[in-house]
Amino acid sequence: MKSKIWKTDFVEAYNVGYSKEEIESFISEAELLLRQLINHFKSLNGKYSTDKKDKKLLVYLILNELINSLYDSVLALQNGNVRMTSRVFREVMECRDIIKLVHSENGEKYVDKWFKDEYIPHSDFRKTLEKDDKGLKDLTRNVYQQYSKYTHRSYSTLIDSFTLVDDKLKFNMYLDFNEPSHRKIISKYCIHTAQFILNVGLDPLEYDLISKISMGMIMNNMMEEK
Repeated sequence: MKSKIWKTDFVEAYNVGYSKEEIESFISEAELLLRQLINHFKSLNGKYSTDKKDKKLLVYLILNELINSLYDSVLALQNGNVRMTSRVFREVMECRDIIKLVHSENGEKYVDKWFKDEYIPHSDFRKTLEKDDKGLKDLTRNVYQQYSKYTHRSYSTLIDSFTLVDDKLKFNMYLDFNEPSHRKIISKYCIHTAQFILNVGLDPLEYDLISKISMGMIMNNMMEEK
């Protein structure tokens, strides 16, 4: 993948931002990667059954949802619709942590709870981190709280869709890639999206939902993309 945005330099994204060409290149590559992953998951149609509600089914259902949701998110970003792009941020974090939770010690009880549609608080996952690294637990809580701002539509997230005109607010349903101030905002959403795609993109390999050969072919296609 050739776009510099994949390097996930948050300092550059927030303080400098990216050019229109860099953003468009990233979106094109992100869409291609996710489309290939979606096609792979389509090849799994008919493989799983609800007769056996286990970790494997849980992971398959969640990752299929996350990959498709991220694809929708990228399409929204392509239109400058950061409001829709951000709606998946906390969802992706929570769902990936559910997968980690069910693979932790005593994880089977969470598999049962999940299939019964019982609420599983994110704090349950953070407690599993405390045993090995309290610092990581605190960091995870802080990151979760930051992404919760997008879920709960806090002031700092809502104001991204507004500009000041004669000291008055003007709502922008879609941000304009040609407008420098808009591009700087879009850059922030690109960097978060890139981070989530990189994490979720490797999860099918981590949980044996794709072979190394198939993943290698996908990545090879990405390298060849002009």
